Amino acid sequence: MDKGIEDLQKRLADAIRLGAEKGLAHQQYQLGDFYFTGTGVSKDYEEAARWFKLAAEQGCVQAQYNLGVMYEQGLGVQQDYCGAIMWLRLAAKKEDGDAQYKLGVFYLLGQGVPQNFQKAAKWFEKSAERGISEAQLELGLMYAKGEGISLDLVQAHKWFSIGLSKESNEKGGLSKENREQGRTNREKIEEHMTSGEIHEAQQLVKEWKEEHGDAQTQFLRGFRYQNGKGVSKDYGLALKWYRLAAEQGHDQAQYFLGAMLVGGKHVPQDINEGTKWMGLSANQGNDMAQYCIGMTHKSLSENYGAAVVWFELSSEQNNSKAQYELGRMYENGEGVTKDFIQASKWYNLAGINGNQDARDSRDNLKKHMTSDQIAEAQRLTIEWAEEHGKK
Repeated sequence: MDKGIEDLQKRLADAIRLGAEKGLAHQQYQLGDFYFTGTGVSKDYEEAARWFKLAAEQGCVQAQYNLGVMYEQGLGVQQDYCGAIMWLRLAAKKEDGDAQYKLGVFYLLGQGVPQNFQKAAKWFEKSAERGISEAQLELGLMYAKGEGISLDLVQAHKWFSIGLSKESNEKGGLSKENREQGRTNREKIEEHMTSGEIHEAQQLVKEWKEEHGDAQTQFLRGFRYQNGKGVSKDYGLALKWYRLAAEQGHDQAQYFLGAMLVGGKHVPQDINEGTKWMGLSANQGNDMAQYCIGMTHKSLSENYGAAVVWFELSSEQNNSKAQYELGRMYENGEGVTKDFIQASKWYNLAGINGNQDARDSRDNLKKHMTSDQIAEAQRLTIEWAEEHGKK
């Protein structure tokens, strides 16, 4: 691993720990994830489970799901299907598609709960509608066998086809074995279907895809509903379409979804859930999400060290808001050693990118700097701009 990236991960882990120890759920979840993956710290499943549990108890959906999986697999905790089901159920009720699929499997196999095909089908259907390809194939199989749901080969063919589609595979990541089994199951039921029934199933697939769309289409629908572009404003529908796109990994949708949930202006506020989506977007390199995560650490938790790391990542992409905030933190010595030269450099860069607040702050700061310090800040500004291709 690149030494610079490794140092950055360690700095971020140390900074996140401060917020986690203060009881902040989204930072407890992040620290748990760092221990689970060995990011910035040594991999430690017991520590991961401990931090996930603290976040899960505060309602963090992703922590609830991860903790459920750890109880299912016996990672860092004693294997306990009942414990797994308890945490997965909490996440599933908050529309986590992966948790819904896992619950369906528990009911299908009768692990930790009495076997119940009807409940399995119910959870598979919920998960399938959220784009989880494994659930789509399981739902297709249940329709094909008439287990827990009425026998319906048209519906079975529809769900097999959706689960095997490129869009679902991009979301769910089917294994080669599952993909081949899905194709085999679809071929088997086609032997008992008329051409008219197959055509009907294909039409249902087409309609389902048109309604759900690809991630970019879903994101644009959410944007239209949020801003009233060609439709009446509907923040509930905006949230729905952003979530569908976000679940497929669309970084802009993750950012907009997170911003709506954290802000809570037109939808119920959920800072933990919103921060989760912001974090996923930020981890994909979305500069606005990185900036907002930084502001969350700075304003909500006063975790200045973590804020600096996220502002740095966003600033590297020429985000003027992050550059301005980084300048302020250097000027005030928040999360970094007070340094007027570095503060002036970041104010300069934010100003070049059109941030008037940064220009004003730079001009005020100059009153407290020597001419040599001002010259050095300008030199560093030019050096950074040339390195990053800013003319």
